[in-house]
Amino acid sequence: VDLAAQAGGHGDEALAVLSEGVKAGGRDVLTTLLLIKELDIYKTKKDYAGALTALNAGRKNILSAYANTLAITEADLLLLSGKKEDARKILTALTTAKPEIPKEGADAELGDDGSVAAAKEKLLLLDLGVL
Repeated sequence: VDLAAQAGGHGDEALAVLSEGVKAGGRDVLTTLLLIKELDIYKTKKDYAGALTALNAGRKNILSAYANTLAITEADLLLLSGKKEDARKILTALTTAKPEIPKEGADAELGDDGSVAAAKEKLLLLDLGVL
Protein backbone atom coordinates (compact mmCIF):
# COMPACT_ATOMS: atom_id res chain seq x y z
CA VAL A 1 0.00 0.00 0.00
CA ASP A 2 1.44 3.35 -1.04
CA LEU A 3 0.48 5.64 1.83
CA ALA A 4 2.01 8.69 0.17
CA ALA A 5 -0.18 8.17 -2.90
CA GLN A 6 -3.24 7.39 -0.80
CA ALA A 7 -2.73 10.61 1.11
CA GLY A 8 -3.13 12.48 -2.17
CA GLY A 9 0.59 12.85 -2.65
CA HIS A 10 0.97 14.34 0.81
CA GLY A 11 3.87 12.15 1.83
CA ASP A 12 4.87 14.54 4.60
CA GLU A 13 1.45 14.18 6.22
CA ALA A 14 1.62 10.40 5.95
CA LEU A 15 5.10 10.46 7.47
CA ALA A 16 3.88 12.59 10.38
CA VAL A 17 1.01 10.18 11.08
CA LEU A 18 3.29 7.14 10.87
CA SER A 19 5.94 8.77 13.05
CA GLU A 20 3.37 9.58 15.74
CA GLY A 21 2.09 6.01 15.58
CA VAL A 22 5.58 4.62 16.06
CA LYS A 23 6.29 6.99 18.96
CA ALA A 24 2.99 6.22 20.69
CA GLY A 25 3.11 2.49 20.04
CA GLY A 26 4.56 -0.26 22.12
CA ARG A 27 6.87 -3.04 21.09
CA ASP A 28 4.35 -4.88 18.93
CA VAL A 29 3.54 -5.95 15.38
CA LEU A 30 1.55 -2.83 14.51
CA THR A 31 4.31 -0.45 15.59
CA THR A 32 6.91 -2.51 13.72
CA LEU A 33 4.80 -2.39 10.55
CA LEU A 34 4.24 1.37 10.95
CA LEU A 35 8.00 1.88 11.11
CA ILE A 36 8.57 -0.30 8.05
CA LYS A 37 5.97 1.71 6.10
CA GLU A 38 7.52 4.98 7.32
CA LEU A 39 10.90 3.83 6.02
CA ASP A 40 9.34 2.87 2.67
CA ILE A 41 7.97 6.38 2.22
CA TYR A 42 11.31 7.96 3.04
CA LYS A 43 13.02 5.63 0.55
CA THR A 44 10.43 6.51 -2.11
CA LYS A 45 11.25 10.18 -1.52
CA LYS A 46 14.98 9.32 -1.65
CA ASP A 47 15.31 10.90 1.81
CA TYR A 48 17.78 8.37 3.16
CA ALA A 49 18.91 10.59 6.04
CA GLY A 50 15.28 10.95 7.14
CA ALA A 51 14.82 7.19 6.92
CA LEU A 52 17.91 6.56 9.04
CA THR A 53 16.70 9.08 11.63
CA ALA A 54 13.26 7.44 11.73
CA LEU A 55 14.82 3.98 12.02
CA ASN A 56 17.01 5.01 14.93
CA ALA A 57 14.11 6.76 16.67
CA GLY A 58 11.79 3.78 16.26
CA ARG A 59 14.30 1.01 16.92
CA LYS A 60 13.24 0.57 20.56
CA ASN A 61 9.64 -0.13 19.49
CA ILE A 62 10.26 -2.93 17.00
CA LEU A 63 9.80 -6.61 17.70
CA SER A 64 13.08 -8.40 18.25
CA ALA A 65 12.16 -10.84 15.46
CA TYR A 66 12.53 -7.94 12.97
CA ALA A 67 15.85 -6.63 14.32
CA ASN A 68 17.98 -8.33 11.66
CA THR A 69 15.63 -7.35 8.85
CA LEU A 70 15.79 -3.72 9.93
CA ALA A 71 19.58 -3.98 10.27
CA ILE A 72 19.70 -5.00 6.59
CA THR A 73 17.42 -2.05 5.80
CA GLU A 74 19.75 0.24 7.75
CA ALA A 75 22.75 -1.07 5.81
CA ASP A 76 20.88 -0.48 2.53
CA LEU A 77 20.06 3.09 3.58
CA LEU A 78 23.69 3.70 4.48
CA LEU A 79 24.80 2.32 1.11
CA LEU A 80 22.31 4.59 -0.65
CA SER A 81 23.72 7.49 1.39
CA GLY A 82 27.27 6.65 0.28
CA LYS A 83 28.34 5.49 3.76
CA LYS A 84 29.83 2.17 2.69
CA GLU A 85 32.05 1.59 5.73
CA ASP A 86 29.16 2.17 8.15
CA ALA A 87 27.09 -0.30 6.13
CA ARG A 88 29.98 -2.79 6.15
CA LYS A 89 30.11 -2.66 9.99
CA ILE A 90 26.41 -3.53 10.26
CA LEU A 91 26.64 -6.31 7.67
CA THR A 92 29.74 -7.77 9.32
CA ALA A 93 28.02 -7.71 12.71
CA LEU A 94 25.09 -9.63 11.24
CA THR A 95 27.30 -12.31 9.75
CA THR A 96 29.35 -12.81 12.90
CA ALA A 97 26.55 -12.61 15.47
CA LYS A 98 25.93 -15.73 17.48
CA PRO A 99 22.60 -17.14 16.30
CA GLU A 100 19.90 -17.00 18.93
CA ILE A 101 18.18 -20.28 19.68
CA PRO A 102 14.43 -19.69 19.37
CA LYS A 103 12.30 -20.11 22.46
CA GLU A 104 9.31 -22.36 22.49
CA GLY A 105 6.06 -20.91 21.26
CA ALA A 106 5.47 -18.28 18.61
CA ASP A 107 9.11 -17.19 18.38
CA ALA A 108 10.22 -20.75 17.62
CA GLU A 109 8.26 -20.73 14.38
CA LEU A 110 10.04 -17.67 13.00
CA GLY A 111 13.20 -19.55 12.07
CA ASP A 112 15.92 -17.97 9.92
CA ASP A 113 14.73 -14.78 8.24
CA GLY A 114 17.50 -14.92 5.63
CA SER A 115 19.24 -11.81 6.94
CA VAL A 116 22.61 -13.52 7.49
CA ALA A 117 22.69 -14.77 3.89
CA ALA A 118 21.62 -11.32 2.65
CA ALA A 119 24.34 -9.67 4.72
CA LYS A 120 26.98 -12.06 3.33
CA GLU A 121 25.84 -11.36 -0.21
CA LYS A 122 25.97 -7.59 0.30
CA LEU A 123 29.45 -7.87 1.85
CA LEU A 124 30.63 -9.82 -1.19
CA LEU A 125 29.18 -7.17 -3.50
CA LEU A 126 30.91 -4.46 -1.45
CA ASP A 127 34.21 -6.34 -1.70
CA LEU A 128 33.76 -6.70 -5.46
CA GLY A 129 33.07 -2.98 -5.78
CA VAL A 130 29.56 -3.49 -7.10
CA LEU A 131 27.97 -1.56 -4.25
